[in-house]
Amino acid sequence: MKQNLAAHEALELHEVLSLKTLYMQKEIAYLDMAQDPDLKDLIKTGLIEGRQMITELQQAIG
Repeated sequence: MKQNLAAHEALELHEVLSLKTLYMQKEIAYLDMAQDPDLKDLIKTGLIEGRQMITELQQAIG
């Protein structure tokens, strides 16, 4: 999925990647605190999707 990105596009993708990484760190902390099984499942699903997005962003950035 590598693309030829303009400098501003690459910077934007790096910013999105940084924000998504920070968000996932918070999700992991929430997962440790959550007691409701449904909430834990929801957070786990978010983590799986977040990992996929991070992988795609990394591939796009190259």
